[in-house]
Amino acid sequence: MKVRNVIFCLNVAVICLVPLACTRNNPDVPEPDPGEKIVIPEYAIVESEFIDPDTFVSLLDNPLAEIIPVDFFQEEYSATMQALSSRIQSFKDNGVNIKRVIFSYYTTDKSGKKIHMSVRLDYPVGGNGEVLINSCTLFNHIFVPTNSFCPTNFFCINELRVFHGAMVVVPDFQGYGLSAGSPNNSIAPLVDGMQNTEALLIAKDIVKKDRHAQISSGFHTDNIGVSRGALAALGFQRYLESLSDEAVQKEINLSGTFYAEVSPYLISKFSRMSLSGLFLNKTAFAITAMSALYNYPEALEPLQVSDFFTDEFNNRKVTVGGSTQSMITALLYQDWSLLECIAAWGGISNGHGYDILNRELCDEDGNLNEDSEQYKALQRIDSQSDLVSGWSPRHPITLAFCPTDDISSPEDVEKMYTELSFNSKEDVNLLWYEIDSDFKGVSDHAMSSFHWEFHTVRQANPLEVE
Repeated sequence: MKVRNVIFCLNVAVICLVPLACTRNNPDVPEPDPGEKIVIPEYAIVESEFIDPDTFVSLLDNPLAEIIPVDFFQEEYSATMQALSSRIQSFKDNGVNIKRVIFSYYTTDKSGKKIHMSVRLDYPVGGNGEVLINSCTLFNHIFVPTNSFCPTNFFCINELRVFHGAMVVVPDFQGYGLSAGSPNNSIAPLVDGMQNTEALLIAKDIVKKDRHAQISSGFHTDNIGVSRGALAALGFQRYLESLSDEAVQKEINLSGTFYAEVSPYLISKFSRMSLSGLFLNKTAFAITAMSALYNYPEALEPLQVSDFFTDEFNNRKVTVGGSTQSMITALLYQDWSLLECIAAWGGISNGHGYDILNRELCDEDGNLNEDSEQYKALQRIDSQSDLVSGWSPRHPITLAFCPTDDISSPEDVEKMYTELSFNSKEDVNLLWYEIDSDFKGVSDHAMSSFHWEFHTVRQANPLEVE
């Protein structure tokens, strides 16, 4: 693994935000009230159970088994189990179990619409007394193609960080779990950041009220995001650093962010994903396109969402659960099996993502037309959703990428690294991971994403540069 570590120091420009609201430069957001203190949203416990260490470990499975080679997954899994073996044994010797909780609460999306969110929380508890919890891991996961693989329905690799003495918080993204049927949020990372903040405050409140657990005085939060989740993770850091009231920042006590395998630049990512012939990437491309167009309606004017797609795509209907709807509606609201919708594209299953795009936007080879009105709208969305420009991070950031990633080009990575390093007051590290030649060509993005998930589980400090 190649590692580069560069530190630049500059003054920090703080952007004021309303606690648990969106960015101040969003015209829909009111001015902050300096007198506001921490407010924990109302929440409900949906499920709660105690799990012994061996059973907990056995829950881990591969959600992308059709893409990730078995040997690759097993290699990463074995190395991780070896790294955790003494910690797992210590849990067993001392009668420490894992309490697994699903909780729900109501929040709002970028447009202000009320959304019912669901979150997974794992933390160590003692059978005969308190267990000291030293940290929190906030984990935002990779893109998953169906609701059955969201965190509240499936085991995420980073839940294993509970064996480092951490409480692990894994939110369902908007559009999954209890919020299935809500518009996808993948190109609104600052809203992700708001929702992550709410989830963390609730999770900590739950743990504080548990007589079998105790939060240590050195408690801090490790922020980890991979692929789709990396944008949410960086959005969380930027959102948290911009809160007008420091009480929430102190309560969460962010140690830094681990950001892996996704470009923050919409047009570049849009183009690379559309060119891909891989089924998972085409699925992610469709969701990315819909999310971008939904979350930034002002950037589209005077265009409509349908102006970005072919007539065949706009006119196609899909029937899911006895309900017939347009493909656009199905892809945006995700209250269906995504794979069924992709299959309904017909010939695109053997083609590329760009096959559904209007020919004014791109030609038959997938080359984007920079003079088109659609491209100009994408530029406006790119500017409005930009997480990197004009920001001076106040916590360390580790960027982790594979040079042969299908979605994020090395040029994007270098650009992001340079921008963050130049503006940041803290360390910005860049890690490269070379996939073994035996596994190349399947989906370098998916495999490198899984590598980084396992990587951050093996280390007590996930931001540590090896």
